[in-house]
Amino acid sequence: MPIFLSRHGQTQWNLSGRLQGHLDSPLTPLGIKQAQQLALKADSLGIKRVISSDLGRAIQTAEIVASQLSCPINFDAGLALRNP
Repeated sequence: MPIFLSRHGQTQWNLSGRLQGHLDSPLTPLGIKQAQQLALKADSLGIKRVISSDLGRAIQTAEIVASQLSCPINFDAGLALRNP
């Protein structure tokens, strides 16, 4: 079974060069567009499952993808950033 990994979409803090670690900042309009593009690609690849870290920016990205795929999201805190 192939596994595809993706990073969250661009956030406000990405724009300003701030490290986020376990803190959060929302996706920018570009980050939302990136998540939508990821969702379309995932759909074209036949992906049927979304697993996400429990950080807000990852959740926001995963929700956009899962909505396109009509599938639930499984959250795993172990996927969160380590040693920022």
